[in-house]
Amino acid sequence: LCHELGISSRVIKDILNNFTGAGRRSEIKGEKNGVLVIDDYGHHPTEIQATIKGIKEKYPDRRLIIVYQPHQQQRTRLLFKDFILAFNMADKIIMNKVYLIAGREKDTGENLAQKLTAEIKKRGKDIIYFDEYKDIVNHLKKNTKRGDLILTIGATDIFKVAEEFLR
Repeated sequence: LCHELGISSRVIKDILNNFTGAGRRSEIKGEKNGVLVIDDYGHHPTEIQATIKGIKEKYPDRRLIIVYQPHQQQRTRLLFKDFILAFNMADKIIMNKVYLIAGREKDTGENLAQKLTAEIKKRGKDIIYFDEYKDIVNHLKKNTKRGDLILTIGATDIFKVAEEFLR
């Protein structure tokens, strides 16, 4: 496309060489004690699967720990069966409560994230649920080892878990 628009090869090369990627799309946040931490905005089952697949291909020898926060009760409910399958390639999953959209959703009292956790666990996956970010960070600090890869994923501020883990 750039060639068709008349952009020189030198300019194209410079742009590509300096491109650092889009924020929150498989964004490397850092590494601590040999644990690589990546963050991604993916919040739809198809995006989650694609992101996990790409990371597993790039880092095949690392244990992949997913930290996921579902976004919106309605989306989680509508795509529930798809979410159950979205984490198939993960080695371990940490689930957080559903993020409610202020002013658009009311808390129904139904904990869809815990239900999702239970259904994924039935499939034989290593999964745990936490309500609070601080509990997730504490769990990660105690249960990760050199060579692991933590992927925080979701349309929420779940990236704060990554940042706090790296602090």
